[in-house]
Amino acid sequence: MSKSQATQRRPLTARAEGDQVQLSVGGPRRPLVTLEDAPPPAPQPPCSCRTCLMLLMVPVSLIIYLFLYMNLYAFLFGVSPYLSPAWQSPCAQVHGAPGAEDFVYDPRSKLVLLSSADHRTMLANQYALLCSLPHSLSLSLISILTTWYASLSGGHIYTLDTETQQVQQLAIHGYEAAKLHPHGIDLFVPSDENLKPVLFMVNHRDREGDSILRFEFDAASSSLHFLSQVQDSKFISVNDVAAIDREQFYATNDNGAFRKTLRNAMGMFIPALAGSSVVHYDGKRVNFVVNPGDARMANGIALSRDRNYVYIAETMRLYAKPQPPP
Repeated sequence: MSKSQATQRRPLTARAEGDQVQLSVGGPRRPLVTLEDAPPPAPQPPCSCRTCLMLLMVPVSLIIYLFLYMNLYAFLFGVSPYLSPAWQSPCAQVHGAPGAEDFVYDPRSKLVLLSSADHRTMLANQYALLCSLPHSLSLSLISILTTWYASLSGGHIYTLDTETQQVQQLAIHGYEAAKLHPHGIDLFVPSDENLKPVLFMVNHRDREGDSILRFEFDAASSSLHFLSQVQDSKFISVNDVAAIDREQFYATNDNGAFRKTLRNAMGMFIPALAGSSVVHYDGKRVNFVVNPGDARMANGIALSRDRNYVYIAETMRLYAKPQPPP
């Protein structure tokens, strides 16, 4: 039997007496180590102030950035709230169309048509915290969330009587009102009095994709009658529409990427990366007239009175493009 094997079979006992620990291996007990001689436990390193500060700076920086998004950021890129008014006229707030997106005037009925999508209420039903945030911050968050949740429904089309200031919701016929999420609108008023005006509407749908809806506007019955829907793969992130006639139109894509993508989110904050474009529908097919990337976050669009130019409002500039006659 080897010495190591014999040692393993010898009894091993340990006993604590006072502040000493005695170890005995098949022989007389003798002190091995005392508690007084044991090294003290290593102190726990204190929490680094720099680490805590960096962790705190992340949410604070995000809140500050979102707050400035609707203010300083817009000012730096040309959307200034300090523009001089073109005329001095009294201005009164009109209630009744929450979340108004766009409007267009009908010279026949002297009514103003309003597209409405109350994003704050839509999202507050899912995110109650939005109601408790400051207004500017909540608007910034809403602008981001609506980019990702374009399938939210609950939008309407209203009319505003310019004489009585009364706001009335229009009845929708031939199209499911629950699928309405309107954005930009335009109205084509034909010269023939026997033909009713045609309303063009940008409609946001997440699963089906953006589309342009056409409605016949009946001012007498305060209603819209569905005519057709135009969908195309070039409708990437449609913002506004400009009617040419009862069929043709121009439309702006404010982003070159579809919603719920990283590139789309980056384009929201950096217009130079938006890669937006302008499309034209000739009644049969959709074509680019301003290629993706040549427009910088294109938003509003309108035709000149002589219908020779198309005006495009962008975040960083105003763009005018000659338009060939339809």
